[in-house]
Amino acid sequence: METAEYLAGRGIRCIVVKRRPDIGGKLDPLARAILLRRLESLGVQVRTGVEVVRFETDEQGLTTVVARPWPYQEDASELRFPAETVIIGMGLRGDRSLADALTDQPDVYTIGDCVKPREVLDAVHEGFEVGRTV
Repeated sequence: METAEYLAGRGIRCIVVKRRPDIGGKLDPLARAILLRRLESLGVQVRTGVEVVRFETDEQGLTTVVARPWPYQEDASELRFPAETVIIGMGLRGDRSLADALTDQPDVYTIGDCVKPREVLDAVHEGFEVGRTV
């Protein structure tokens, strides 16, 4: 969602297609409301409960994103979105390579996405706790 917000803020028309039925489900209610309001004010279209099934490119080189409702419904018609650029978000994976390389060093603490990708408040809380012990 942050990428769509960033691009829309620079005048690029964005459509977000999400398989999940909601957006910002892990955010606290106030942060979620603020995010949704910002996206709406920037003209970002959000389609939830939709699965991308393929991309088609015509003779002129124009791309269309082809999607369908999720969960799959036999009689549902396909949805089509024109696209100049497609950004695919596939989730997050923590990178522990630096922490693992420093295991023999004293006073190395892992927090935030290094532990496991989560919300920023988790990292802030972990950073606070580490700061209290140092």
